[in-house]
Amino acid sequence: MGETSRLMQDYDVTIWVIGLYSHYGTAIVERFNQMLSKILYKIQYAVESILSNPGLMRAWIRYLPEAIDYLNNYLTRLIRELRSKK
Repeated sequence: MGETSRLMQDYDVTIWVIGLYSHYGTAIVERFNQMLSKILYKIQYAVESILSNPGLMRAWIRYLPEAIDYLNNYLTRLIRELRSKK
């Protein structure tokens, strides 16, 4: 058993293996990507509208871990239960 498998068991994470042509699996991934991009777009748009510093063009990277943590614990219509228990 590898380190990743042990971590998955420690946090009680269910690993789903889906087929290459599974529409359900593709829908879950696409929905996650769509919600993530909406959250990060709002953050980036707010930063760019307040400040005009070109160095802040990638301000969304700072908020990426928080956004992913939020989405991992967010109930959607496709996933009706929490996948990880911390």
